[in-house]
Amino acid sequence: MRKTSFAILPLLLSLTACNMAPVYLRPDVEAPPQWGQAEHTGARSEAAVPSEWWKLFGDDALNQLIDTALAENKDMKVAYARIEQARAQLGITDAQRYPQVTGGLSDQHTMRSAEAAPRLPGDRHGEDIKATIGVSYELDLWGRLRNASDAAREKLLSSEYNQQALRISLESQVATAYFKLLALDRQLEIARRNLATQEETLHMTQRRFEGGVASGYDYAQARAQTQQTRSSIPDLERQITLQENALSILLGRNPGPVPRGRSIDTLTADLDIPPGLPSQLLERRPDILAAEAQLRAANANIGAARAAFFPKISLTGATGYESSDLHTLGDPGSALWSLAAGLAQPIFMGGQLKNQLRQAEASEREMVATYQKTVQTAFRETEDGLVNLRKTREQADSKRQRATALGEAQHISFLRYQEGLTSFMDVLDAERNQLQAELDVVTLQNQQLAYTVSLFAALGGGWEQPR
Repeated sequence: MRKTSFAILPLLLSLTACNMAPVYLRPDVEAPPQWGQAEHTGARSEAAVPSEWWKLFGDDALNQLIDTALAENKDMKVAYARIEQARAQLGITDAQRYPQVTGGLSDQHTMRSAEAAPRLPGDRHGEDIKATIGVSYELDLWGRLRNASDAAREKLLSSEYNQQALRISLESQVATAYFKLLALDRQLEIARRNLATQEETLHMTQRRFEGGVASGYDYAQARAQTQQTRSSIPDLERQITLQENALSILLGRNPGPVPRGRSIDTLTADLDIPPGLPSQLLERRPDILAAEAQLRAANANIGAARAAFFPKISLTGATGYESSDLHTLGDPGSALWSLAAGLAQPIFMGGQLKNQLRQAEASEREMVATYQKTVQTAFRETEDGLVNLRKTREQADSKRQRATALGEAQHISFLRYQEGLTSFMDVLDAERNQLQAELDVVTLQNQQLAYTVSLFAALGGGWEQPR
């Protein structure tokens, strides 16, 4: 009998290879053959872009800010904690696949009743000392435990990919916020410089008015325009403080001043960006990888739900010593052991198992749709980034040329007014147009930088050189 039992054991163990989970196949997602805007970007460089892409801007202050954010940002700390939770959950789930060993030690004292019937001879006091080691193990014949472990492992991978996606998002948020801060600094500088110019014009107009050369209307218009420019300075200073505060939160610290490095005029957004093929995003973007890991976890959960319909077979055993006297505990005569096998087959569960399977299958369908949407969103973000960068670059070139032309027009109108060849309104219009043109150039410089950053993020935060 014992030989037969041992002969069956390898067969039972071989059945643990059975897996009730569906065969996983990556869902089909129709990828465009190439980016619709790629041929217009001039982005045909095959140079690799490092994962620390922000260093390409050559701004040491930006480098330090991103390093600080990665180390201190509270959302990143939350992501790291979630990874540790997922890793611990995997350990808990994995442990159920292995034998569980427990030890026990007990010392029980009893006293029998003197009035017990029939009367019991001997000492009424008794003692029972027991020391045992027990082992229990569930034969995972249908892969229930293995699929649960696989699902936990995929959820851990998803947490790690989500942390990588958060890292890329944080890097891009810090860079974008920093560039906006530099843009506000530049706009404040322009406003102050134009205010100084307008104050000179105001003083000249005042002298001409007092000398009877200029009208009171010209003098009033000069005062109004000067005050208009002066009033824009406190608003820009307010925006700068708010931007510093927002950036400080990304850095994981209380609101306060933020160090600057280079001026926005010295930063370039005209980088060669080789976007590669759309299909490469499936292996590059961590949010896509996280969605696929969640899908694989849902697939494994179906296997666990299917296996729950089948019998659970468990083996238990115990060995140790039991004696009524501590001195004899451990003697050969006090040895004990037990070995048992149990089978539990669900018969009536009120529809619980059926609904658990339905829930797992519905969750898997949800994850398929989520994965497909994530991929499509990645395609859209990349296309948006390419067209935004290209069109903003074209727009910025035109705005720079316009600002240069308006600067020349403002200078000419001022000279013509001094010679009495034009009205003062022409001077004011030229000053307003020239100021707005300079501010527009800075706005577009900031947009170019922001779109470059968003394209880096859309492409997965750097890429290797094509092979």
